[in-house]
Amino acid sequence: MTVLTRPQIILLGFLALTGAAGGMIADVFSLWIPEPEILSRTDQHITVHFYDLLAQKTSSNLWLGSILGILLLPLHMCGFYLMAVALRPGGKLRASLFFALASFTAAIGSGFHGSIAFVGETALAGELDLFLQQMDLFIPWWWMLTSGFIIISILLIMLILTSPTLYPKSCILWTPGITAFILSIIVLTVNAVTQENGVTWFLMICGINLPLWIFHAVTTWVVFRKQPLAE
Repeated sequence: MTVLTRPQIILLGFLALTGAAGGMIADVFSLWIPEPEILSRTDQHITVHFYDLLAQKTSSNLWLGSILGILLLPLHMCGFYLMAVALRPGGKLRASLFFALASFTAAIGSGFHGSIAFVGETALAGELDLFLQQMDLFIPWWWMLTSGFIIISILLIMLILTSPTLYPKSCILWTPGITAFILSIIVLTVNAVTQENGVTWFLMICGINLPLWIFHAVTTWVVFRKQPLAE
């Protein structure tokens, strides 16, 4: 990892923020509905809830969500590279390991997002049995993405706390895992926002991209301010 110039840092940060914002927009096109009251039913399996949700989408929304996810989510890697730069004082191997794991997770996320359109079209066609068969492949993919996010979030916190980095220790409060946890608490406990509310559902479906957007911004600022300037 070479020393970056300030224009390079700004460019990488902009691309990372674009990727995270694009991911949130893709989430909205693929999964957001304004009144997700169907999710509050307790007599149905989660896959049936998902079927009912996707059946309310349109083919154009599913297509846009798929394309945006495939094309823009890989831009998270620009932000992960900046995170690796910030982690570099703790050792090249640690920083490289983090970058490799995080980039692998971004690749999983891009493919996962693209697949939502396929299962969504099955829901639109009213093919519940076929949809449930597809879920046997789709749900493990979702778990891989979620597990990857959790792993890199924990690894990031551990590296900031146990090794020298460009991050102040207080930055762990802005790490994706902590931010996602705080958002989850807000979703579950604030009385003014219920599960049937579209705002709550937005926070839930953006539970990975929104925390990453926040930490991409924090990382860009930290690297911009603290990395030694390239000659």
